[in-house]
Parts: sequence; C-alpha cells; structure tokens
Amino acid sequence: MNTHKRFNIYLFLIVTIGIGFVFSSTAFARGQNEIIQSMKNRIETINQLKAAGVVGETHNGYLAFVGAAKGHEAILAAENRDRKALYAIVAKKQNTTVAVVEKNMGVVKAKRARPGEFFQNAGGAWQKK
Repeated sequence: MNTHKRFNIYLFLIVTIGIGFVFSSTAFARGQNEIIQSMKNRIETINQLKAAGVVGETHNGYLAFVGAAKGHEAILAAENRDRKALYAIVAKKQNTTVAVVEKNMGVVKAKRARPGEFFQNAGGAWQKK
C-alpha cells in the first residue's frame, strides 16, 4: 500500500473517531435532572432485587449481583451507567475525581442499606446488613 493511501486511511480513522467522540460527549450528554428521573423510574425494581438478595451495593457505589442468580441485567447496567454519569457531575462540581465520589458513595450506600440487604465492605467482601 502506498504512503498516500495509508495516510488517507489514517486520516479517515482519526476523523471518524473524533466525530464519534464529539457526538457521544455532546449530543448524548444528559443533565443531572434527566439522570435522576431515569434512576427514579427503576428504583422499585432495584429495591425488590436488593430485598431478594440478588443484588447489592458495591464498595465503590455501584450495583452488582451478589451470587450466581441473575436477572434484570439491563436494569443494573442502566443504573450503573446513570450512577457513573451522576458521579462525574458531582465530581466536577466538587472539583474532585470520579474515583473519590465513587468511594464516598460506596460508604454512603452501605450505611443506607436496609436490614437483609447486601453491601460490600472496603475489601470487596459481601456482607448482609
């Protein structure tokens, strides 16, 4: 392949990736209120899964399956995606990192767990409240 053709392919890839990045970061950027509403729409199902011991809160502020029993993977994925986006907004407002917000939310969510629900301790082991 000649140098000119190779350059055109690289240029095409760079432009395509750049457009994809801009499109995904601006066109699909959601505001805090929209994220919170999305989370409210699935809270009942999440609370049922927690009460059944199927899912629990991780030490870094996300939901995960506690054991082998799974179900509602799409709901967990959507919830964790929204949490990540919300944590990023909070981090930006607090001039900190997402990792710091995740760690703090892990502690908060463990404290808020209801009796019988699972959460992870700092070492990642599941505990039942």
